[in-house]
Amino acid sequence: MKPISLALGLMCLLYFGCSPAHNDKLFEIVDPSYSGIRFENLITESDSLNALTFEYLYNGGGVGIGDFNNDGLPDIFFSGNMVSSKLYINKGDFRFEDVTERANLATSTWCTGVAVNDFNQDG
Repeated sequence: MKPISLALGLMCLLYFGCSPAHNDKLFEIVDPSYSGIRFENLITESDSLNALTFEYLYNGGGVGIGDFNNDGLPDIFFSGNMVSSKLYINKGDFRFEDVTERANLATSTWCTGVAVNDFNQDG
């Protein structure tokens, strides 16, 4: 399993809460062909950029969850390091749509974190 898949699974479990399970599974893998989430924060090392020259190389960029389109469903923003950040809008039933380009949120620089807040307090 790829680290981003594990991180996404853990993050979703924490966000959506722990309700009594109908089976004994604590986690369930959701295939990207179903969810629509296809984000991999790929890191390419070089002589000048590696874990010895940059100790935080593999810390990741961060993930933010919020209702970005105000439809009552939690959307996901992944910040990318050597890849573009991505915004996925929740369509329900754990299906998401990549709206990064439409929202003009593609990045080409190293992103080191995500902060989500309702600045205008509109819910």
